[in-house]
Amino acid sequence: MSGPYISTGITVSFGAMSGELLDVNHAGQTADSVDVTHQQSVNQWREFLAGLKDAGEITLTMHRFTGTAPTTGQQTTLSMTWPSGAGGFSCDAIASNTHGLNGPLGDKISGDLTFKLSGEPAWT
Repeated sequence: MSGPYISTGITVSFGAMSGELLDVNHAGQTADSVDVTHQQSVNQWREFLAGLKDAGEITLTMHRFTGTAPTTGQQTTLSMTWPSGAGGFSCDAIASNTHGLNGPLGDKISGDLTFKLSGEPAWT
């Protein structure tokens, strides 16, 4: 199935973490570019090769925890699934920021968790 999807029903697992997920933000994957320009590069155009890839970071905003919150530095598999058969992925990850809190006056308290993805994600 292809096309646009509504982001209701996204699930994320990381160890014993659970809670009411509000927002998911994946900063995206990147690849380094290695400059291989040399004295004979055609018409003085820079030349590049693809370098190392980085799976990126994922930040979750949670309404409240109902399970065990991850500890900073904890490393295990992070799995995410999208709703309506849109797929998902799993990847080794490190809990890099686990103590972020948002508490606007008169509004709900939520927390931010950031995970650094490590290695190649397995997409489904």
